[in-house]
Amino acid sequence: MVYICYYCSCTRTTVRELIVHYTKYCQQSNYNFDKVFYCGENSCHASYTNNNAFRKHLYREHTSKSLLTNPTDLNLCSSKTNVVCDPSPPANILNDSSNVGSLSILNKSSNEGIQNSVKDSLSKEISSLMLDLYSNANLPRSCTQTCFKGLKNIIVGYNKILIEQIRQLPLNNESLSQVMTTLMGLSTDCETTFSSFESEYKRIKYLTSLGTYISPQEIVIGSRMDYKFAGHTDYVPVQCTMQLVPLNLVLSKFFYMENVLRETLEYTRSLEKESHIIKNIIQGSVWKKMKTKFDPNVINFPIILYLDDFETGNPLGAHASIHKLCGVYISLPCLPPKYVSHLNCIFVLALFHAADRIEFGNKVIFNPIINMLNLLSSEGISINVPNIYQGTIRFHTVCITGDNLGLHGALGFVECFSARYCCRICSIEKKDMQVTYVEKKELLRDSMSYYRDLKIGNASETGIKSESVWSDLKGFDLFENVAVDVMHDFLEGVGRYVVEFVLTFFVQSGIVSVNKIQNRFLSFDFGPDSSSRPVNSILSEKSGVKIKSSASEMTNIIRYMGLIVGSYIPEEHEVWELYLLLRQLLDRLLVQTEVILNRTELQVSYLINNLCREYCRLTKSPLKPKFHFLLHYSNMLKKLGPLSSYWTMRFEGKHRPLKISAKVTCNKLNICKTIAQRAQCTLCHLFNSNEAFKFFDCGKLTSLDLSSDDILNEFEENHLYASCKWFKLDGITIKERSVFIEDLSLETEEPKFIQVQKILIHNDTKDVILVCRALETLEFDSHYYAYQVELTEKIVFIRYLDLYSVIPNTLTVMPNSTLFVTLRSTID
Repeated sequence: MVYICYYCSCTRTTVRELIVHYTKYCQQSNYNFDKVFYCGENSCHASYTNNNAFRKHLYREHTSKSLLTNPTDLNLCSSKTNVVCDPSPPANILNDSSNVGSLSILNKSSNEGIQNSVKDSLSKEISSLMLDLYSNANLPRSCTQTCFKGLKNIIVGYNKILIEQIRQLPLNNESLSQVMTTLMGLSTDCETTFSSFESEYKRIKYLTSLGTYISPQEIVIGSRMDYKFAGHTDYVPVQCTMQLVPLNLVLSKFFYMENVLRETLEYTRSLEKESHIIKNIIQGSVWKKMKTKFDPNVINFPIILYLDDFETGNPLGAHASIHKLCGVYISLPCLPPKYVSHLNCIFVLALFHAADRIEFGNKVIFNPIINMLNLLSSEGISINVPNIYQGTIRFHTVCITGDNLGLHGALGFVECFSARYCCRICSIEKKDMQVTYVEKKELLRDSMSYYRDLKIGNASETGIKSESVWSDLKGFDLFENVAVDVMHDFLEGVGRYVVEFVLTFFVQSGIVSVNKIQNRFLSFDFGPDSSSRPVNSILSEKSGVKIKSSASEMTNIIRYMGLIVGSYIPEEHEVWELYLLLRQLLDRLLVQTEVILNRTELQVSYLINNLCREYCRLTKSPLKPKFHFLLHYSNMLKKLGPLSSYWTMRFEGKHRPLKISAKVTCNKLNICKTIAQRAQCTLCHLFNSNEAFKFFDCGKLTSLDLSSDDILNEFEENHLYASCKWFKLDGITIKERSVFIEDLSLETEEPKFIQVQKILIHNDTKDVILVCRALETLEFDSHYYAYQVELTEKIVFIRYLDLYSVIPNTLTVMPNSTLFVTLRSTID
């Protein structure tokens, strides 16, 4: 048996002799510098810092492979002991002066500088790759471990090949020694850098040292008895825990991000100047009342708190509800709209098992959360952004939102909507609720009536199951700071009830068949809403219609049902008028721009009252609880502003990455910790990213062809622009053929529509010019609830940001070639 020296290629007959040769006699060995044993066998790139591990490797992998077939080819040394290797190149190479100095030799100080630069640069690239992997919810963390292990092996193997190639260069002994020392140092630095990322523990430790990874805290909330099997069965107590994220550290890092604080302050100041409209929750009466108690010398921002249960596994599987979690998130409604639309701007505050809340009670579960929110309210965060703000920012909970069942459970109300008193906002009795079409001010709950009902101590007579733990939250009022949810109440409740009744009525009347309705929905072009096409939402059931859809699909059903089935329906039919009431209410409830005080409030109240009354009259059935919840919406608009700014649609989108993180891991032992750590890794990626928020993106840019396009020749600055098929700005995607409102007509106040023909983007500023074709507005067809238009030959050049509304609308071509435009946002 013979073993080959990695450095000088000489051989030894035993492993012990090879190790002695490495450590004492080999002149080319770099062992005294890096303390690493390298395997010299062909195609093996193993390296070890321990001689025992190196010895085991040689015995295990190469003992049977080290048989010499031609010993003379291996440059055998004549003596086994006290051998001095002669690594000198042939004399003819030494005498060739052209080879001497062919590589520049680095002195010691420059070597150290290069090595430090390599380590810093490599650490940065490795951490960037690591965060990219961690932020991908579809990859389990074990994949990151496999990736880094394989990557390290590739780099180490490549370094060995590189060093071997350098060794064969025609250099003199001194030059070769210096070059090899430099390369071995760089190689060692590379491997040392990778060693800081070779395990999950070391990677998290590295991210923590950067200050951008904020580890969730594990809080013990109680214990339960469980069986343990270790040769015998024991019945022992097991700790139950929840995960709590230090939100003060998260928000501090967030507002240190580039432009975030500056743009937020500019946005909030602009809102405070507008007094007759409400665009944001900070313009509502609730926040204005809270502000009177704040310290005016510090900045105060509102927080929206959301809580909801979600299933991490298969909700229909055998293990359903075992790993059902409750997520508590927060958002900052004071952020500019372009930030609010990002899921990364919704922060995880806490995660716990849904069953633990039932087992240990609201007080045990929510106390750590309330303490964290009180800390943000009383102490806030200290921040110093040069030229922007230096001081304290405090955060106050302006409202709690969620679905009705979740809110009732967390706030201490009855969790049953067939109960006698099932409304958390007013104390109306169930039998009266079913026939009441207006909000009764005298029945609205307040703090005085609440504590009076608590003393009664009977949930069936008051609707209150237990005292709310949220009274410990500073500045929180149970009946002022609790929101409603238009997604669950209207889209997944009232909207579905009304549409099912309307379609079922016309099917049973023989006016239209279920097959025709289904085919029209399948063939309809939903334009900008195509991502939520209700393809299989219309189902046939007992000679009627059943709707099974998501909230976004239900939005499209209500928005476009006039154009889809309206051609079959007689005009001014009373049942169709019920649908039109629902359609008008959709626009008012989902308004995303502004709420005009008094006017919008009255419009919403009028539409809801008529909708409830007509539904009762036509269906001859009592109102369901979700109809009643709508009665409180007009008052909520005044308190908290547009309903879409605190609905749960976007919050529920935050469930998705957490669910994916849970599904890709096989270990459910502490699923809350697994998900919380993954969420914090994603947040760490956000804080470390150079382009954390990409507000602008576009398709492939092509130069303008002026020779074949006369229209572009009319544009004076055409040489400064390129064209593309689409672009995305602040979360809104614009494509060719998109339809916008250019302005409102001065005479009729009807919208003036344009259709995009070409998209031009400035080469430097990325300013967007739209080349459009004007559409003539003929009339508003109330039966279809859309504007009838026709194309013209007029060409319009307009900046995208100069449009009356930047939200694209939907152009529909009817079977008779008539054109209709459906608005996706209101114009008043």
